[in-house]
Amino acid sequence: MPVGFWDDRSGERYRSTYFDRWPGVWRHGDRIRFSESGSCVIAGRSDATLNRGGVRLGTAEFYRVLEELPDVEDSLVVHLEDPEGGNGELLLFVVLAEGGGPRRTR
Repeated sequence: MPVGFWDDRSGERYRSTYFDRWPGVWRHGDRIRFSESGSCVIAGRSDATLNRGGVRLGTAEFYRVLEELPDVEDSLVVHLEDPEGGNGELLLFVVLAEGGGPRRTR
């Protein structure tokens, strides 16, 4: 459990992220399904976090960088699970702005 966010001196962003639904109860966004036998399956994240080999990446981290690029009009990052249990694939789709893209320089 993280104890705070960088540059969130008041703790407001931290509290609104993890304690907004149930005050005093930490909620981090994993969705879980319990079976009749008592086992459980973690089915995915509810907060747009991708888990790549145990490293959690927020989609906002990708979008924050891409939105600063004038040649990018829109983007989408998705994670495709590997049915064999491997890391899967992380795909980035980008729509270039009119006139955007590689430029030749001399």
